[in-house]
Parts: sequence; structure tokens; C-alpha cells
Amino acid sequence: MQRFYRPDLFKDPDDNLRIVFVCAMWLTGFDTPAVSTLYLDKPLKSHTLMQTIARANRVYPGKSAGQIVDYINIFSALQQALGLYGGGQVQEGHPPYQVDSPAKDKRELAMALGVAIGELTVFLAGKGIKLDEIIAAPADGFTKLELLDNASETLLQPDYLQEFTAFVRQINRIFKAILPDDDANPYVPHRIAINVIYAQFRQKSGLEIDDEDVLDVVRNQVNELLDESISTIQIKSNLPEPVNIAGIDFDALAVMVANIIEPKASDAERLKNLIERKLQPMLLRNKNRQDLQRKFQELVEQYNLGAYSAEEFFNQLKQFIHELDTEEKRTVREGLSEEELAVFDLMTQAVPLNENERNKVKRIAQTLIGKMKEALVIDWRKKQRTKARVRNLIEEILDELPDSYDDDLWPKTCSEVFMYIFEKYPGRDNNVYLN
Repeated sequence: MQRFYRPDLFKDPDDNLRIVFVCAMWLTGFDTPAVSTLYLDKPLKSHTLMQTIARANRVYPGKSAGQIVDYINIFSALQQALGLYGGGQVQEGHPPYQVDSPAKDKRELAMALGVAIGELTVFLAGKGIKLDEIIAAPADGFTKLELLDNASETLLQPDYLQEFTAFVRQINRIFKAILPDDDANPYVPHRIAINVIYAQFRQKSGLEIDDEDVLDVVRNQVNELLDESISTIQIKSNLPEPVNIAGIDFDALAVMVANIIEPKASDAERLKNLIERKLQPMLLRNKNRQDLQRKFQELVEQYNLGAYSAEEFFNQLKQFIHELDTEEKRTVREGLSEEELAVFDLMTQAVPLNENERNKVKRIAQTLIGKMKEALVIDWRKKQRTKARVRNLIEEILDELPDSYDDDLWPKTCSEVFMYIFEKYPGRDNNVYLN
């Protein structure tokens, strides 16, 4: 029994201790944000009542609201407590609950959930999605799965995603606040359906499900509405999963997308996310690829504004893949490593060079990267002496640059190369090219 007098165990949300019977200090001076439900069975008043209510009203991740179960109608004393806290007086015989109460009847939440479900139903109907038809479809066979798949495909349109996501999160929040009351039961089928649709279009976009409430619904399968189908939904896409995306073979990807005859919105969305994730490490390694990033962003913005259909956007992205592939293979064409190419691009971005001069700059880039790794020490960026040593080494090597680098361009190039080394190489064995 000694275990149940350990307040640290009750404060730990991962501990098996889930319920305690308390009085006095644990009611008013015990702060446990994870506590979600408070059962009242003894008279309380004034500040003791207010502080007790606050035990269940603390903010905590995954907790939408606190719940108070009142066995003795103690909330008749709440108005007096509120009057004391607000500095006012409550007249004897005054009807209860006329002051805005911090505790709301759960029936109000049930009504709010009904309104939210109704608004979402109207929103979906405006997009050609009949939520009641999805719910009523039989769980066996593929009818329900097809309806869910079509709904998620429709909602992939950029104009719909944000609003639908807001609806899902609002409904999940209210639903959790009502539980475990039976008032939430009529809306269980609606909640399952919309959460499965949300999970589907996240998966079709190549994105992880970012909402724990959605994961709970899909994992737990609250009732038999979808029977076993929720866990066996297959997202049809010809594109690869975004695993180890930095090393994706663009040649293989180009072949895959070429075989897609009639791309859907989900194909376009997944391809967009594949490209976006591939671009990030490419830009990190070489900032001179920013033109590619700008072009990609313009394509996405135009699509979001409705300038392209899903099929047109998909075809635009197919062309963009070839540009990325060409850029990625430039190291081979130039005969440089990724690190050497980044320095070479940096030194040649603002000066026209002939072939001989370009080759000379390439050799300088190779020399610089080789000697730089030997010169860098742990935490070299924190000491003025080691920073000066690196700066001097850069200037010494870049002193061999062609005559095209005049008295204005040469010091500017030295400074830009130093800032590049400073940013990308925190240490000899710690740089962006090792990730």
C-alpha cells in the first residue's frame, strides 16, 4: 500500500497508477497537468472549490479539456465562489449558473460536435463527397474503400486541404472532450470516416500522419464501421515511398512517372513531395542551386492558384525531374566532387572564364577542399586564431586565381569562400557532406 502515497508516481503519465482518492492538500496544492478527470463527492466552497476545479483544467499535450463529475450538485456553490473571485456579491436566492462558469455541461459539447459534423457534411457535399453515403456503405467488399479513396483524391486539391484539416482537428478535439459519455456515440461513424480520409490523403502525398488523434482512430478502429478494412487500405500510386529520399535514383523515377498515363491529384502531390525532399539536401550542399528552388516554388504556387490542373502540374514536375537529374550529374561532367563543385560554383558565379581559366579554377577548388580538411580543428569557429588561420589559407590558395579576378573581385571571392567554409564545415569530421 505504500506505493499509493507516492505523489511522484501519480504525476508520471506513464505510470500504471491511474486513480487516487484524495482530500485536503491534493485538492488545492497538488499540480498534475496530466490529470483529466476529477470526481467530487464532498462539499467544497470558495477558494477551495476554485482551486480544486483547476486540478483538472491544466494544459497538457493530447488533453483537450478537463472533466469534472459532480455527485452532490456542488456546482450550486460555484456562483458564490466566482462572485468572491470577481469581487462582486451574489444575492441570496439568485439563480445558479448566471455567471459565466468555467465548467460547461457536456451536453453543450455534444451540441457543438453535432454542429461541427453538420458543417463538415455541407463542406464535403459542396465538393461532391457524400459523407452519409460513405458511412452507410457496407464494410465488406470494396464499396466503402472506393468511396473513401475517391473522397481523399478529391480533397487533395490545394484549396480544400487546409479547410478539411481544420474540420478534422476541431471534431477530434470536441469528441475527445465528450468521452467517455455516450453522447459521442452517434458521431463515431462520422469521426472514423473523416479521419480515414485524412490519413489517406496524407499517405497519398507521401507525408506522415501528423495528428495523434487521427492515428488513434485509424489504429484502434473504434467500432466495426470499417471492419478490418481500415488496416488494409492500399494507396494506389506508381511512385516510390520517400525513404532515403536524398539518394533517390532520378533515372528510375523518370521511368516510373513516364508510365503513368492518367495522373491523379495524389500522383502529383506525391511527386511534388518527392522533389521537395530531394531539393533540400541538394540546396544544403550547394547554394548556387537556388534557381532550381525558385522555379520549383513558382510551379507549386501556380498550381495552388489554379493555373494548372493536377495532370498539367504532374507533367510540369516530370520536366523538372530532368533538370534535377542534370544538376545532380554535373559533378561527373565537371570531374569534381560535390564539395569541390560547390566551391567552384561559388568562385565562378560572377566572372566569365574561358576553358583554360575554368580548368584552373577547378584545380584550385580541389586543392582548397583537400588542404581545408587538414587545417580544420575542433571548434575552429569559436577562436579568433583558428579562424584567422583558415582565412589566411583560403587567401593563399586563391592567390592562384586567373587575372580575371581583379582587385575588386578577388577579395570578394575570398570572403564568400570563407563564409561558405564557416557555414558548412563546423569541424574536420563534421560537415553537411557527411550526412
